[in-house]
Amino acid sequence: MCDRDMNYLHVSDRWLLAFGVDRDRVIGHSHYDLFPHQSKRWKKIYERVLQGETEGCAEDELPPCPDGTPVWFNWEIIPWHNAKGDVGGLIQFNQNVTQQVLAKQELERLIQDLERSNSELEQFAYVASHDMQEPLRAVAGCAEILKSRFGNQLGESADELISHIGDGASRMQGLINDLLQISQVSSQASPFETVDANEACRAALLNLEALIKKSAACIEFTNLPDVMGDRTQISQIFQNLISNALKYRKEEAPQVSIKAKKVNNCWEFAVADNGIGIAPEFHHKIFGISQRLHTRNDYPGTGIGLALCKKIIERHAGEIWLTSTLGKGTTFYFTLPQN
Repeated sequence: MCDRDMNYLHVSDRWLLAFGVDRDRVIGHSHYDLFPHQSKRWKKIYERVLQGETEGCAEDELPPCPDGTPVWFNWEIIPWHNAKGDVGGLIQFNQNVTQQVLAKQELERLIQDLERSNSELEQFAYVASHDMQEPLRAVAGCAEILKSRFGNQLGESADELISHIGDGASRMQGLINDLLQISQVSSQASPFETVDANEACRAALLNLEALIKKSAACIEFTNLPDVMGDRTQISQIFQNLISNALKYRKEEAPQVSIKAKKVNNCWEFAVADNGIGIAPEFHHKIFGISQRLHTRNDYPGTGIGLALCKKIIERHAGEIWLTSTLGKGTTFYFTLPQN
């Protein structure tokens, strides 16, 4: 606290500690004697405050310490008035926020590094997967030619090897296509818009029409809400979850129920089935890439469907989880933003 001539009237103990001076050296002495190299900027600020204005700044970078360490302050300077109502001087409040600013800068740097790394990884996955398609097609094509031209001529062992080549190439192509979908969740995504979840669900059922007929499945959903998101990706969530319900079924016909309810500021969806269920020890694993709980001979697929759902839902700032009972069925829950 200073008078109109910028002589100190009061300082806090914290201020004395911060500047490393004794109170006797400060009180009654001029601010400009204590800080002879005060910049023109600060002199003008003090002049305006002494004319009745209030000044302030958040995260103001001040001249560095003698050892070169950067310093940031939040500060505010207000005029104080005497009994007559005239400005008698000023009061300055300082808050050293150097550690907070440095921590924020480091966090921003880490976020930028992570975004750059994710972008490079997505680009690599796309290019690598795309470039791998051509040689795989050649392998699959050669296996098909061998089978058509020399089938039943080279012996049972040769026919079996040719079949293994074709099956392996086909599985690899399926895995690459799924990896491409994973890499494109962000890089090839569409802008968010209002999406009718009923339409998104119907689009998924259309893509699964043959599988639904083959399994005699019953899929029920009514009055699903409008959500904000990527239309294609939301339909993909439904398609993958319904597909899993049809794949991991018991002998009886699959029954799938899809419902939604409002929870806080989002919609919570539930996709419930009457399938084989998932043991509790695997609940935290199944959303990882290629985390399979069964062999390909038991259930076909690449094991990427749930990982893709998780990545899409996280892009929509949502969550996905499940409850399940072995032999009775599984319910997948996920959240999406309201329209």
